[in-house]
Amino acid sequence: MPSRLLAISDIEGNFDGLVSFLQSNGVISADFDWTYGDCHLLINGDLVDRGAYPMAILWLIYKLEAQAEAVGGQVHVILGNHDLMNIQGWGDYAHEDFKNTLRAVTGMFEIDHAFRFLYSRNNEIGKWLRSKML
Repeated sequence: MPSRLLAISDIEGNFDGLVSFLQSNGVISADFDWTYGDCHLLINGDLVDRGAYPMAILWLIYKLEAQAEAVGGQVHVILGNHDLMNIQGWGDYAHEDFKNTLRAVTGMFEIDHAFRFLYSRNNEIGKWLRSKML
């Protein structure tokens, strides 16, 4: 068992809320680096949707997972229904700004195609997120 365990769920694309929570609980520094030592962070689903910055959240958690592991800590990610819906191409709950950015970046107008491309096994964040599937 870790000396400390912090759990959060339903981040839903709220990058500022996540960062505030992690910083106020001593998990990350002002520079977004892991400061939680050998403790564990549990994210219990729904990293994405609703908020405009889901990719910032995913890349932050991706980075923190590696940093935690390097010092004996751990980040546990359990995917929620919104995470799985995005992987499957269903972006109905996604923030319009994110959908527009995703269309521009991928060059795909059909949002379901853009989501499936983004979260595919051909992209690093897609491979990482899919590794969390049970």
